[in-house]
Amino acid sequence: MPVDDQTLDAVSCTQVLLYVKDVPNVLAEMRRILKPGGRLVIVETDWRGVVLNNADDSLTNKIFSAWDNSVPSPNLPVHLKPLLQKHGFSKIKVDPIPILNTEYSPSNFSHSMLKWISKNAQNQGMINKEQRSNWLEDLQNRGQSDSFFFCVNRFLFTAYL
Repeated sequence: MPVDDQTLDAVSCTQVLLYVKDVPNVLAEMRRILKPGGRLVIVETDWRGVVLNNADDSLTNKIFSAWDNSVPSPNLPVHLKPLLQKHGFSKIKVDPIPILNTEYSPSNFSHSMLKWISKNAQNQGMINKEQRSNWLEDLQNRGQSDSFFFCVNRFLFTAYL
């Protein structure tokens, strides 16, 4: 980062680190630019914890496995606290931020995310076009029958130097 050593009071990073191959290097850089006593705030999602009411758990597992194959650090939250400690951060606090959708509506997070994540699985060859269409149709039907349920946790990490 084009920032001098120990110049920032706070650094934030939201939904970025799962796309990074070398998370320890990024944490070292964040540590470098923070002033002593500075605060670091990171938000990441653990997609292994998705709860989704659907007709085909096996297909759903394939879809989310394809996501894991798409990013370098798909399950980062369970590893992040020890990494922060290793890089000299202290007073680490972790708070869950659940995303809960009980309606399948374009205005909800799950609607676009599930379309995108299933398209990713199709593009990887983990599922075919018909499987994706049937899966999305099931979700749509659950939305219409008021039985749709989606929940995933994001985690807010706060740490200090």
